Amino acid sequence: MNESDSRVDAKSGFNRGQLSWALADCAREPIISLVASFIFAPYFVTVLVGDAVRGQALWGIAIGIPSLILALGGPTFGAVADQLGRRKPWIAPLVVLGTIGCCGLWFSEPGQSGVVELSMVLVMVGLVCTDGSLIFTNAMLPNIAEPSQIGRLSGLSWGISFLAGVFTLGLFLGLDGLTASLDLDPESHLIERLSGVLSGLWFGVFMLPLLLFTPDAPTTGKRMNEAIRNGLENLVSTFRDLKHYRNIAFALGSGMGLASAVIAFYSFTGLYASGLFGWDITATTYFGIANVLGAAFFAFGSGILDDRLGPRRVLLAAALLSVIVTSMMAAVTPTSFGPILFESSQVETGFPTSPSEIIYLVLGFFQSGMLGVILTSGRSLMSRIAPLEKMTEFFGLSALFGRSAAFVAPILISWATIYFGSQRAGLFGVVILLYGVGFIFMLYVQEERATTPDR
Repeated sequence: MNESDSRVDAKSGFNRGQLSWALADCAREPIISLVASFIFAPYFVTVLVGDAVRGQALWGIAIGIPSLILALGGPTFGAVADQLGRRKPWIAPLVVLGTIGCCGLWFSEPGQSGVVELSMVLVMVGLVCTDGSLIFTNAMLPNIAEPSQIGRLSGLSWGISFLAGVFTLGLFLGLDGLTASLDLDPESHLIERLSGVLSGLWFGVFMLPLLLFTPDAPTTGKRMNEAIRNGLENLVSTFRDLKHYRNIAFALGSGMGLASAVIAFYSFTGLYASGLFGWDITATTYFGIANVLGAAFFAFGSGILDDRLGPRRVLLAAALLSVIVTSMMAAVTPTSFGPILFESSQVETGFPTSPSEIIYLVLGFFQSGMLGVILTSGRSLMSRIAPLEKMTEFFGLSALFGRSAAFVAPILISWATIYFGSQRAGLFGVVILLYGVGFIFMLYVQEERATTPDR
């Protein structure tokens, strides 16, 4: 099967189909920012569980099990989907179940019997469905866009997604103030419960255009039992033919290194800054918004560079720049930036105002910008080098490597922090190392589409 044979004919309404596809990343964003990170997660730990240690442990299970399910199941479901051809029949039920799971968090009221267990199950359903849909929507990219458009479309999609995160976080900050002015009962925790409802409805509404307007790959006409059998055989053969897919293996290794570095940055640098500068929640929120805006800005721009220069060059530049920016962030202290000393050592809460805080915030903006670049060009690269007939399978393998990265970074940072006896060395040393690993693996990647070996 050659590339032109497998491309969906999108001449009719092609632009609408592309833009509908680009909304898929936007659809998934609120459950990450509102439920998994900033709104519902603290509520689950501090209110529903009421014990910080036990709550954090249970929340780790709630978000860890979906990662395990997707890591183990993603390649398998992807391989079967490739045998059937169409991806929308897989996406549609995930949208329905994900919407129901997130909206069900409205019933996570304090004091109810079994509310902790119910909330964990609903969060797991929401995360499995929203993150699982990413495997199938990613696999649609080379079918709906010409090679010269893949980078821009990928960047547009991620950029819209990050802007959606800023919008929904700002919306909930406004809702929080509104409920206080209306003197609503704070014990009902309407805002926290509403975060799940909004995430679910947002997911359903913004995935709908893709299901309606984005062209799908043609069906192969295979029965489900035949597709499962052939899909599993193909998955086994992929691992057996790993030498043949060496180029993709290097790309997956590079992606794991870069993803681990990004996860480490997002998981720890905000916490590190809170201790370094004594930031309160307001200052940390400003830092988070700056990060998301940086990711959005660079995602839009990197898509254009991706199509002009190729994703490999863009990813190499992003990894190298990330090492430089991370090193600069490590040089920031409350009273200095490397050899540069500041007159005032006073650090205030609220909006970051001291020279050190501003420098750290600006560097965080650029470092998060590299996240937008890595996500944009990482997806573009896989779309360009994976065999078209095994596209979903390889995006499933990409999910496997990405989920593995979620475990690698925190463990390395914990070990390095203990070994060096320094929070700074443990965090920034590991992040720089991981970016370096991603850079080295990417040096061996070639931008050429793999073919399936002859049997």
